[in-house]
Amino acid sequence: MMTRKAKAMDTESKLQRALEELKASRETCNQLLREREDSEEEINKIIFRNTELKKDLADLHVQYQETAAHRDQLLTTISSFDQCSAVFEQALIRNNELESELRDANNTILHFEEERKLQECSQTLNLYEELIGTPGGHALVSTTLDSSAKTVFEDSIYRRQIRLNSKNKIKKYVKLNRLILKTNKLIRKQKCFYKNVTLRKQRQKLLESRSKYDLDVGGLQADISELHRSLESLTSLYNSAQAQISEHILAALHHCQLLKSPRHQSVVNRQMAASSCLHQYLI
Repeated sequence: MMTRKAKAMDTESKLQRALEELKASRETCNQLLREREDSEEEINKIIFRNTELKKDLADLHVQYQETAAHRDQLLTTISSFDQCSAVFEQALIRNNELESELRDANNTILHFEEERKLQECSQTLNLYEELIGTPGGHALVSTTLDSSAKTVFEDSIYRRQIRLNSKNKIKKYVKLNRLILKTNKLIRKQKCFYKNVTLRKQRQKLLESRSKYDLDVGGLQADISELHRSLESLTSLYNSAQAQISEHILAALHHCQLLKSPRHQSVVNRQMAASSCLHQYLI
């Protein structure tokens, strides 16, 4: 039996071990508490960082939307610039056409003015020839050689021309109207000519587009024909395989029919009878 001292020492040792375990548990608990606090601080930092990142993401989203709106506005501006440039090019083309029409009209007017001057000169010459052709006109012209006589003669010619002009006023108006009508016809012809030129250009563009379309259609038809050839080759291979399979099936069916035929059955019966007789003989 243990003495009291031994029991006391044993109890003391147990208490000492329990105290040491308690200290170790307390240290472990304190360490766990510190780790928990550190973890909570890290979690708070992560939450704060996540909040900041969300704010940055929201700001970036707003900036993206603003940038997209600005981009759309720039694209709209660029498209409007393209439209303006196209309109400007059309206006330049129309301006060149109008300038060419104006040059042609001026050339036509100058041509008619030259014709009018030539007609006036021819009328003056005709009047002079009429004066020369009248009785005594040649003598009058030949005898008036001084300057005063020439002046009188020119005045008489001028008066005669005025009288003739007053008589032929209606004819001149008719001629002028004819000239105006001819000028208008020429202007209309010029306009029709420019319209025809524009239509020819458009027709040329349409022909080019048609040729390009024909080329594309030709390429597509070539691709379709190639696909048809490939399909036909595959179909022929499939048909040949089907024919071979059908031949094998027919051969197997023929073999089965031969096995089931009465002749084959009689041959089998004979062989069985012969074997049974041989067996009885041997017995």
